[in-house]
Amino acid sequence: MVPRVRVRGVPDDVGLPELLRIYAESEHTRLPVYQGSLDVIVGMVHAKDVLLQTTGSKVTPSLQRLLRPVLAVPWSARAGDLLEQMREARTSMAVVLDEHGGTAGVVTLEDLVEEVVGEVEDEFDTARRRPERLADGRWRLRGDMPLVEVQERFGMDLPAEEAHTLGGLVMELLGRVALTGDVAEVQGYRLEVDGMTGHRIDMVLITPRREQAPAGGEGS
Repeated sequence: MVPRVRVRGVPDDVGLPELLRIYAESEHTRLPVYQGSLDVIVGMVHAKDVLLQTTGSKVTPSLQRLLRPVLAVPWSARAGDLLEQMREARTSMAVVLDEHGGTAGVVTLEDLVEEVVGEVEDEFDTARRRPERLADGRWRLRGDMPLVEVQERFGMDLPAEEAHTLGGLVMELLGRVALTGDVAEVQGYRLEVDGMTGHRIDMVLITPRREQAPAGGEGS
C-alpha cells in the first residue's frame, strides 16, 4: 500500500494540460482523482487514456470522461480477497479506508500481485531460476521468473497489464487467486500451475507451441 502521505493525486477540476505536465514529472501512470481532499477519491485517471484522447484531437475531453473506477476497502481487507474483488470490479486501484472513513492510502493491482505471488527472492540468481526441460517437451519454470526472461526464451509477446513475473501473469490470465493444476492459455502456449506456497505460485509448466522451440536450448 502507498500510505496517504505519499499518495500523488489530482483534483477533479484539474486541466488536462496541467495533468499532462504532472504525468511528465511523475513515475506513475495511474493517479487517483479527488474532490476537495484525498478523503474523497472519486476515481483514477490513466496516462494512456489522457494521451489517446488528446493526441491529434481538436476537442479536449473533460477529466470526468476519462475517470476509471476505484474500489473503497477497509484497512482490514486481506490481500487475496482484495485481489479477487479488484478482478471482479475490473479496476486496478483501491482506496484503503481508516477507521474514520478517511483515506489511509491506495493500493494497486501490481502491489497485490507482488504480495500474493511473492517478490523475486534474488533478482540475479539465474541458476535457481533456470528452466527445466521435461521428457515430454514441456518446460518447468519458477513462478518468480521475470516476464522479460520468459519472453526472450520463448519468443512470446505477453499481454501483461500489471505483472512482472510468470506467476503474476498466470494470476492475471485466471482473474483470481490460482490453485495447483489451474491452466491458462496465451498465444498458443499452455501455462499450468505446478506448485504453490499459500497464495504464491512457485512453479509453472509451459507447453510450447509445436512450431516454436525455446531459444537458448536446454538448461541455458
